[in-house]
Amino acid sequence: MKATDLSRADISFEAVVSQYADMVTRLCCLNLNDINQAEDCWQDTFIALYKSPSVLEKTIPEIRKWLITVTLNKCRNLNKRQFLRRHENIDELAIPTYDAYASQVVDALRRLPPAYSQVIYLHYYEQRAGTGLSPCPQ
Repeated sequence: MKATDLSRADISFEAVVSQYADMVTRLCCLNLNDINQAEDCWQDTFIALYKSPSVLEKTIPEIRKWLITVTLNKCRNLNKRQFLRRHENIDELAIPTYDAYASQVVDALRRLPPAYSQVIYLHYYEQRAGTGLSPCPQ
């Protein structure tokens, strides 16, 4: 299902979760490097959507932008809390990949500062236009 597959009449919490679950999962996994934290972040993102019914009154692109923003903010918050608790080497974390090329791309993205890896991910994987995709200060 593409972002344009939802019509204004079809916008419900369930439809939005169904439509954007994979996108939110990918953002969480890329930014958190821990499947358990990614699941927590995914859940927190959709709980925030559930608690904000006014978001569902927006257009499809605005809902998508809201989800991306909330997901990245929740990832940052989890990273801050995790860093304050303990510091672990992310090179030791095993992230499942499906092929060697995908593994190289993920490794290359991880070597970049988070602000740049997020912009590249959003541009190439989520087909976001360059407008409004500037690196966020950490």
